[in-house]
Amino acid sequence: MGAPDKDQHGVKHSRIDRIINLGYLYGPISAFAYAAGYVARKQGLLIVPDAALGTMIGAMTGIVVFIFVSGFIRSYRDDLRNTFTVFNPWLLAAGIFSSLGQLSYFVALTYIGISKIALITSMEVFATMFLSVFIFRSRVKLTPDLFVAGGLGVLGTVLVILY
Repeated sequence: MGAPDKDQHGVKHSRIDRIINLGYLYGPISAFAYAAGYVARKQGLLIVPDAALGTMIGAMTGIVVFIFVSGFIRSYRDDLRNTFTVFNPWLLAAGIFSSLGQLSYFVALTYIGISKIALITSMEVFATMFLSVFIFRSRVKLTPDLFVAGGLGVLGTVLVILY
């Protein structure tokens, strides 16, 4: 079964418990959804080569879906209300940087193939780890295996860019 690992709350879990964890289940679903989105973006740019329009359509789709779901989930309604009544500088920064990321992704797709862009943008994971731990001083500890995986990911991305 493997040695138990501690989660962020110090609770020990076996490797089976970690695999069954919903976070690990939704991770691959998220990756597949992003991949499908990348392909759809590229196809959309072939029809209408406008990165800003694609970013706006994505944002508007997100708004419509969130409003629809908020009709069924109370916490979403509360979040929606708070978005327009309580100023949250972190939420504003998240929106700005997410929009910049999406716009940059669309622009990159107009110049480089989708498989290369997908690999290059996977650097987001390593940038997130760096920002959260070293800049924002998150309490999450990076283990040696995460450093090795991160190093291999960075090396792979460098190889994609160079060759």
